[in-house]
Amino acid sequence: MNADELRTGLERISTQVLEQGQKAHTRIDELQAQVDAVEKKYGPGATRTAANTAARVSQIAGSLKDSTQLQAFKSGEAKEARVVINSYGTKATVVSDGATPSITPFAQTVAGITAPLFETPTLESLLPHAQMGTGKIEWTREAAGADWTGAVQAEQGDAKKQAAVTFENLSANASTIAVYIKASEQALDDSSGLAAYIEQRLSDGIAVGTEAQILNGTGTNGQMSGILLTGNHVALNTTGLAAGATGLDRLRRARTQVRNAFGRANAVLLNPNDAEDLDLIKDSEGRYILGGPSSGAPAALWGMQPVETTAIEEGDFVALDTQRSATIYDRQELVLTIGRDGDDLTKNLITIRAEVRKTLAVNRPALIVVGSFASA
Repeated sequence: MNADELRTGLERISTQVLEQGQKAHTRIDELQAQVDAVEKKYGPGATRTAANTAARVSQIAGSLKDSTQLQAFKSGEAKEARVVINSYGTKATVVSDGATPSITPFAQTVAGITAPLFETPTLESLLPHAQMGTGKIEWTREAAGADWTGAVQAEQGDAKKQAAVTFENLSANASTIAVYIKASEQALDDSSGLAAYIEQRLSDGIAVGTEAQILNGTGTNGQMSGILLTGNHVALNTTGLAAGATGLDRLRRARTQVRNAFGRANAVLLNPNDAEDLDLIKDSEGRYILGGPSSGAPAALWGMQPVETTAIEEGDFVALDTQRSATIYDRQELVLTIGRDGDDLTKNLITIRAEVRKTLAVNRPALIVVGSFASA
């Protein structure tokens, strides 16, 4: 078939469509019944009227007649014609804001669980560690007041100076620091990552509990003998300090006191609120004494590293030689145990427990100086 025959055929089709449009007016009632049936089953909701149906037939015919692509094909300027017929009726807009018609989007699930923050323990990492072979350690330390200083012999045959020293035997049992939680098997199976989350939170809880024991353990009822317990430290000697001595003055005196005990204070434990007060100290011209807000890491205090911890009461501080004042003895590192307890089996429950065993041995109380900012 050549191009002339194609154009002739297409013109005939166009004429037939126009004729069908005219005939459609005589069949409106019949078409309306059919349209209503189709609309009820498939349509977007609005019932079509007879006038709309007739207008639609005319619209299709008009689209063919007025198509520029069809005219170009008929004239031989194009090899093919593409006529777009608009959809019947008003298009519905799909939105996600609750209007009709609407689609409710599925929420994106973020993996994992966002947890509240724990204290960030630091003191345990500053002190040296050693292993315990049993559940109890015993050690001997030199009591305070020893005199080892050599003296000159005045004359040959005179008695030489004798050292004055006493020793004391100490012991400590390993403290068990533990925490556990129960969870159902279904929850652990159904919630991805829940088991790992629980294990991490239990581990964090053990670290916080250990820090509290190192500082505040009472030495009774299975507790550690903590740094702040009487006999494990010395008090700040304020003799000679001016009446208006500042907090920085007191910290300097604590460093001196440790040095006079033949140690080197390399850290000072502070409550976060006291650390802030020190950072905000200004001179008479409004300039920050300790570096200011652009200094980055907390400024050293007389050469001592500031260690912020909520385990120490606000208003108190501890200056210490972390390398020689005390030792942490580890009997059992952190262990996570999963098992059943009591009637857990019949209840589909699993017990997850975290536990450590360790103790603190204060070797040289004179290298741990405890002071207060209260009267500064």
